[in-house]
Formats: sequence, C-alpha cells, structure tokens
Amino acid sequence: MNDVLSVILGGGRGSRLFPLTVQRSKPAVPIAGKYRLIDIPISNCLNSGLRRMFVLTQFNSESLNKHISLTYKFDLFSSAFVSILAAEQTEEDPDWYQGTADAVRQSLRHLETHRWKEALILSGDQLYQMDYRKLMESHRRQVADVTVAVTPVTADQAHAFGILKVNKQGRIVHFDEKPPRERLDGLVSEVPGLGQTFLASMGIYMFGRDLLVRTVSDPKLVDFGRHIIPKLVPEARVHAYVYRGYWEDVGTIRSYYEANLALCQPVPPFDFYDTSRPVFSNPRFLPATKIEGCTIENALVAEGSIIGQPDPGGRLLRDGRGGAACGGGGPPAHRDRRRDGHPARDHRQERAHRARSAHRQRGGRPGEGRPRVLHPRRSRDRSQERGHTGWHGDLTRPGGRPPDVRGPRTSSPPS
Repeated sequence: MNDVLSVILGGGRGSRLFPLTVQRSKPAVPIAGKYRLIDIPISNCLNSGLRRMFVLTQFNSESLNKHISLTYKFDLFSSAFVSILAAEQTEEDPDWYQGTADAVRQSLRHLETHRWKEALILSGDQLYQMDYRKLMESHRRQVADVTVAVTPVTADQAHAFGILKVNKQGRIVHFDEKPPRERLDGLVSEVPGLGQTFLASMGIYMFGRDLLVRTVSDPKLVDFGRHIIPKLVPEARVHAYVYRGYWEDVGTIRSYYEANLALCQPVPPFDFYDTSRPVFSNPRFLPATKIEGCTIENALVAEGSIIGQPDPGGRLLRDGRGGAACGGGGPPAHRDRRRDGHPARDHRQERAHRARSAHRQRGGRPGEGRPRVLHPRRSRDRSQERGHTGWHGDLTRPGGRPPDVRGPRTSSPPS
C-alpha cells in the first residue's frame, strides 16, 4: 500500500443536507454522537495500511479543516500525513472546483510531488467499513486501468445512483448515471452469489497514475460519475469490485436520520465497537454523561450530555445523543424527546419544576414554604409607606447587609 495515494473529496456544497450544512461542509457533519463523517474514510485508510491522504475542501471548510488538523497527527519520522488541499485560484485555474474530477485536476500539482502508482479516490460523506487492500488486490489481479467499487441495490433504489452493467469477467460494459425506471431492464448484472441484481457505483475509484493524469487533464470532464467513467468504459479496462457489506450514502436528511437511528439498534449495521477496525476521531475532554430519572431505550449517549426527565412518564426513545449537544454542536442537550409530545423544559425550568413537585409531595400548598426574595427598591418604598424606618427601609445603604429572608422581620438592624 506504500504505492497508493488516497484522495478524499470533501468540498461539496451539501445542499441536500440543509440545514446541517449551513455552517459546515458535509464531511464535517457529526455522526453517532461523537464522530464526523470524514472520520469514516480516513479510519478506513488507516485500518487498510494507507498512511498518505489528501482531503480536498471548498465550501464551509473551516470546521472540517480544524477537525482534521486537531485529530490526525503522525510521528515526525513517518511519511504518513493527512493534508488539506483547499480550493485555490491560480494563474492556470482562476475558477473554483467545478466537480469531483476538476478538483483532482486542480490538485495534481500537489499530488505529483509524491511517489505513487495508484490513486484511490474516496467520498467524504458515506458510512461504511471497507478494507481497501482487497480493492487494490482486485485492481492489480485484473490488470485494470480503473476499478470502481459497487454495491447491490434494488430497482427502487437504482434511480438515485449510477448503475453499472458488468460481464462474467467483472469488466464494466455499460454505465448509466441515475437511469429512469424504463432503462433498468438493460442494466441487470449477474453476480456470483447474488444472482441478477443492479450494481450501483459507490463513488470509490482506483486509478493508475498515468491514466488519471491523462484523463482529468481535459477541463471539459469535470465529474467522475457523469464524465470520466462513461468515457473510459469503452476505451479502457474498467472493472468492478463488488462490496457486499453495509454502505449508506448519508447525503440527504432522510438517509442521515435513518442511518443514525440504525446505529441505535441492538446489533447495528455499522459496528463502531469493532476493535480490529476502530474509527478514529478527535477526543473531546468532556465530563461524564449525567442522566436523571430517565428510562432510555435503544439510544447512543456520548460524553458531556445531561438528560433529565421533564415530567413523570417522560422517556427518551431511539436517539443519538451527542456529547455536550444533540448532534455535536450547539447548546447543551437539556431538551429531550418525550413520548407525550409536549415540549421539554430547559435545565432552569426543570429545577424549578422539581422544587414545586417536592413541595407538593410534602403536603404544602402553592405559595407556602418558599423564601421571600426582597427587591431592594420595592422593599424600601413599601416600608416607607408603612411608616417603618428600620432595617427593611434601608436595604441599599452602604455597608448594610440584607436580613435573613427566612426569619421574622425586625424593625432594627441586627447587632
């Protein structure tokens, strides 16, 4: 794997994930309470023996850049790195990235300063665990010019992906980007062990160096899925690598929501607990999670969370609770989802509500037993109206101190 250079595409606008991408790019969006989406491809690379990675960024990149720079630091005597390549205007390329292939083309001058034979192109907004060594072995065994990672999908899902048709040798013979249902009949592939199925592109490509440089040099070809792969299918040896594990493109609010809830299952499809393939992230030094009088069912609760029961019977159901915030950013997670649908209180309202409940349980009536907090100006005015000239009429004098509001009133200052 020392001859492979990884390029992670992380500069998309992410409009389909709005409002999560108002202030951050898609790869910087939190997942599973304490991780970021960018941690998935980087961790897959590290677990596969790939130690040299470039992350291409463009839109709302500050949060992503900060996370990467604080998280992935390697030994000074190692050749490993995770380097950020932000979109930049140059004399040769005055425009920003126009697509995935255009982003690689504009970054070639940085890539070519390193030694590599193959380039692994990855997406920064997907949830999966893959050993890229198997992809590389398939690429070299087939003597392929390009290898595309594919996953089986149903006919109902096919319209949202680029669909590939392969022959018996695994070579791609046709590619159709997001085909309508009437064109699906001609895109069925025969896969050993799966039978007839549709194969969707995962947006993961392995290129030979010479072919990649030659292909992306054409400024008219700006996207891998729409331009590069369809052009190379009839001209080069383009093979498919069938991935049979869990894979989810979390590029929409619906898919992001369902992927997070799936992680709360007793046996989740994506395993964050696999010690042989850990997911790395930036450690946040937060206090332990505090849970007060709650019943929690099928939830992920990260460190730094505070969860309280708003009312008797309130329950937290199927939720991914982020550390210090639900979803990884914003105010502390004091607001919980309740079964009865009523809005939850914040922590100050919660304390007041519990104090009133405890008072009623002791047999007290509303308004009884609670200390009176005197306002200096109001207390002085009322005392003067009643003819009092003692301590309560002079709360604001220099050097004075307020009386014990729990005790009886006195007409003179305490000695």
